[in-house]
Amino acid sequence: MIPQIGVDSAPADLLSWSLVSHIHHTLGKPTDNIYLTLHQIKSMPSGGTLASLLGLFESFSSSEIQRSMNPWFLSPVSPNQTHDSNSSPSLVNKVTGVKTVRDLGVLTTSLQGAVDGPQVYRTWGLLDGGKFYGPKFRFYPYMTARNILTGFLTHLLLAFGTLTLIIPPFRALLKKLVYAPGTGPSRE
Repeated sequence: MIPQIGVDSAPADLLSWSLVSHIHHTLGKPTDNIYLTLHQIKSMPSGGTLASLLGLFESFSSSEIQRSMNPWFLSPVSPNQTHDSNSSPSLVNKVTGVKTVRDLGVLTTSLQGAVDGPQVYRTWGLLDGGKFYGPKFRFYPYMTARNILTGFLTHLLLAFGTLTLIIPPFRALLKKLVYAPGTGPSRE
C-alpha cells in the first residue's frame, strides 16, 4: 500500500479504518468485530528492523514493554467507559494461541498483533471517542494456520522467541546472528 511501511501497525490500522468506514457509510451500522488475518508473508525483516527489536529490550523493562502492548495503551478513551469485559479470549485460546473462526478456519497468535492492536484502538479512540467505530468494536489480529497443531506450534515458537528477547544472554547471542542495520534480504 505504502512503500517501506512494513507489516506492523499501519496496514492493520488502515485496513480496519477502511472496513469500518465502508460499513458505517454503506450500512449505517457500527462495527463489532474485525478479524485481521495474515495469510502469508514472503519477506524477511531488515537489519534495521531487527536492531530496533533487539534495542527495544535494551531500552525498556519487560513490564514497560508488556504495558505498551496492552491493546488500549495508546487509546485516548478508556475501554471501561464503553466496553464490556466479556470480550477477552477464552482460556483455551490464551494457552494454545489457537482459535477457529467460521469462514477463516484455524487461526493462531499473530506475529505483529501486539503492535497492531494498540494502534487500531488508538484510531478507534481518536475518531469521535470510539463512536464512529462503534461501542462494541473489537480488533482481533491472527495468522492463519494449516491446522490446530501447526497453530499451537506457531504460538509456542513466538512465545519462545519472545522469551529469548527478554533474557539478556540470549539477546546478546541473537545480536551476533542477525543482520546488521543497513543489510538484510534483497528488496525482492
